[in-house]
Amino acid sequence: MIEITNACIAVENLTTPELRELFSYWEGLRGTKFAPSWTDVELIDMPAKLLPYLTVVEVRPAPLDFVYAFYGTGYMALKARDLTGRSIMETRPNENAQIIFEQYRRTLEARKPLAFRRTVVGTIAGKNGNPTQTTLRLPLSADGEGVQRIMSLSDLRDNPAMRDFYETYGRDRPHRPAAMVSGAHAG
Repeated sequence: MIEITNACIAVENLTTPELRELFSYWEGLRGTKFAPSWTDVELIDMPAKLLPYLTVVEVRPAPLDFVYAFYGTGYMALKARDLTGRSIMETRPNENAQIIFEQYRRTLEARKPLAFRRTVVGTIAGKNGNPTQTTLRLPLSADGEGVQRIMSLSDLRDNPAMRDFYETYGRDRPHRPAAMVSGAHAG
């Protein structure tokens, strides 16, 4: 059995160089606006090391959903599937989907960058330890008022424990009850 906990952390406390680099890139694009637009983002100008674990979701307001508009090749390889054009609720493992939804919802409502740390507790394919993943979520605004997209980056590049977790649990498998999730709505 696995349990996934979720906590919001201060963006200024991020230590992963790639997350800090993406935040600086976003800040540069933002200027005096509360958030840059997706059209301001030039993937070709980003450091190549950021792209594999970069995602961008489109906000669908009614009913609220988040659909992948960009799904990095690192995720595709790790999870053996491409979620471009699909809801985040199709994320594997199933226990993770509600947590990710809450992270996006909170970022949408806050209209500012948020960072989150997810920790997996329990036996993971015979391995010890509690893999942890830190994710930075950055709002994007086309109209200067609302959030239409959210760009995210996770620290999976040099994170073998979390990579092992996703290779074991992040691919298609039978649905597991949400009751196994702890902290899906935690803060």
